[in-house]
Amino acid sequence: MPQTAIFGPMLATIFLTLVVCVYMYVRRISFIQKTSLTPEQLSVPGALAELSPPEVSNSSDNFKNRSRSRSSSMRWLCICWPRTRSMRAT
Repeated sequence: MPQTAIFGPMLATIFLTLVVCVYMYVRRISFIQKTSLTPEQLSVPGALAELSPPEVSNSSDNFKNRSRSRSSSMRWLCICWPRTRSMRAT
């Protein structure tokens, strides 16, 4: 398998992440504009999650959970990958 085969799935993941970010911000910005929330109301961390209905805040909660699990998976990969390469060399 060529080494460039990883670029397809990697670019697809990056594209999907960007699509989810745009979707999230479109939902949030439209909600903020419809309800006329002020910057002072949103200055407290977690205020938007409390004020917004579940259909606005659920996508961001799921996105945070996925990014946390992805980063922990990458940590394990970085820890284990050098060990498996040295085991294959022997």
